[in-house]
Amino acid sequence: MAKNGRPPASLDEWLDWKQRFESQKASGLSVAVFCLQEGVSLSTFYRWQQQLKSGVPAALLEEEADRQRAESEEVSEATFLPISLQASPVEIELPNGGIVRLPLGVGQAALIAVIAAITSLFANQRATAALQAKNDAILAQAKSTDAYNFYEARSIKSHIYDAAIGAASSLSAVARVKLVASQKHESRDQDKLLKEAQGYEKQVEADALKSEDLMHSHEILEASVTFFEVAIAITSIAGITSSRFLVVVGLLSAFVGVGLAVWGFLPPPIHAGGVPH
Repeated sequence: MAKNGRPPASLDEWLDWKQRFESQKASGLSVAVFCLQEGVSLSTFYRWQQQLKSGVPAALLEEEADRQRAESEEVSEATFLPISLQASPVEIELPNGGIVRLPLGVGQAALIAVIAAITSLFANQRATAALQAKNDAILAQAKSTDAYNFYEARSIKSHIYDAAIGAASSLSAVARVKLVASQKHESRDQDKLLKEAQGYEKQVEADALKSEDLMHSHEILEASVTFFEVAIAITSIAGITSSRFLVVVGLLSAFVGVGLAVWGFLPPPIHAGGVPH
């Protein structure tokens, strides 16, 4: 057992964190923003950074090398059985008279693979856009807080000068004029400052909802890709076994994937107040 009762990290986890630190340096992002995008805590990030200062443990590297050697020996000793494909109902006649026979289900599998690749591309784009919208919401929240603080500071100063003017009846005319001028300066543009802070607050809500919508779309498209991959696997098996039943099952899985993809591309519904969700 490692420290704090944690099980020892695997080699894959060490290498994954090593790649993650390289990505953070190359991205130019701050550690806080990068950890937000990666979904990891700052404490975990710095703990792995400290552990990787001395590099990946040599014992894990040696263990992985031994495992790969053992697998290589097992493959070299394995007995391969011949596989024969049955006649294919799909034939392509070439201009030179030649005929290409494709196993059952190969055409469907190729088409589904293309659709899955396109859907996966859009799913990744949605995830990236969701993270960008989340970052915009965080930035707008910081601006909103600053604007509200500035508005409240000006308002407090204005009230202080008001109280001073009302209580200082014995002040000279010059001193009173200065107080009045200071009070007007602090109360100037308060409505504008308040509207600016409220505008940032609305932007926070809009960006947060946009991020949520994009992430929801990403999750649906990822589910669609999963069904496409299942369909590819089943129709590929159908090509080996010439099973029409498996072809039908594969196509049904593909149709579910198409339905999810269409759902993922649909615009989000509008709730009360006209805000998309």
